[in-house]
Amino acid sequence: MYKRKTALYFVIVFLYIWLLIPAFSSCGSIWTDKQEKPDELLTQADTKVRSSFLVKMDDLKAINLAANYLKESGETVSFKETYIEYHDAGKTAETIQLAGGNFIEYEGDYLEIRFYKGEGEEVSPDDECIVVYIGEDGKILGQNIIGD
Repeated sequence: MYKRKTALYFVIVFLYIWLLIPAFSSCGSIWTDKQEKPDELLTQADTKVRSSFLVKMDDLKAINLAANYLKESGETVSFKETYIEYHDAGKTAETIQLAGGNFIEYEGDYLEIRFYKGEGEEVSPDDECIVVYIGEDGKILGQNIIGD
């Protein structure tokens, strides 16, 4: 009787192992061609984390941040329309023109917030506007006046 139970346990364990082997062998490598390897994920994460603050910032917060900067600079902030553009810097530095003919070389992603005063009925992209640039860390890079 004791030998029968031992043999039965041995057969059951053998069957479990035999059934699990195909499941493990079909896994192969955990990184298939369709999946990315950890070092690729880190590289992508580094570039995405850089600008995540800007991407997650809603329009009102960006406008408020830019308007507060202009007020602190002594500007009167009144506008009819705003325009927000996200600039993805990629791997190259971008030259941004600031007020007074100054330029800065900026290597990160940034937002361009345009405040149009709008004298007439409709506001055109060619109309004069005040532009505030917000860097990827949420700090103001500077301002400029463009248009007419």
